[in-house]
Amino acid sequence: MAQPGLHLVRTPPIPATAFRLGHPPQPQPVPSRCRPQEIARYLSKQNQYGLPLDSRVTYTKLDWIVWSATTAEKRADFEALVEPVHRFLHVSPSRVPMTDWYWTDKGTQRGFQARSVVGGVYSKLLADMWKSR
Repeated sequence: MAQPGLHLVRTPPIPATAFRLGHPPQPQPVPSRCRPQEIARYLSKQNQYGLPLDSRVTYTKLDWIVWSATTAEKRADFEALVEPVHRFLHVSPSRVPMTDWYWTDKGTQRGFQARSVVGGVYSKLLADMWKSR
């Protein structure tokens, strides 16, 4: 990964104006010196119900958002990334067991539901427990 400008370049490469949410767990974790810029970029790309996976689509994966938010150094940034997910879960007309794949602009289910990957919502808890050891 390289850091041109204020965000990381993912592999495979994407245009500089595009963005892509990191995949949990990333094979190349975001270096700590790049995290503030990466989180700021994520915050600038959010829709009403969360951060899209990348700039080509408006759907997202709930566990990826929480995992990415967990890398934020400031609690306020973590909360700002997770709050739209909370909103989605409370107001979505898609009344299904927790879906992890949904539209961030419409707040409706895109696909999956009741999958084990939603355990990713505990990534912050686990990260905080690990830090306190």
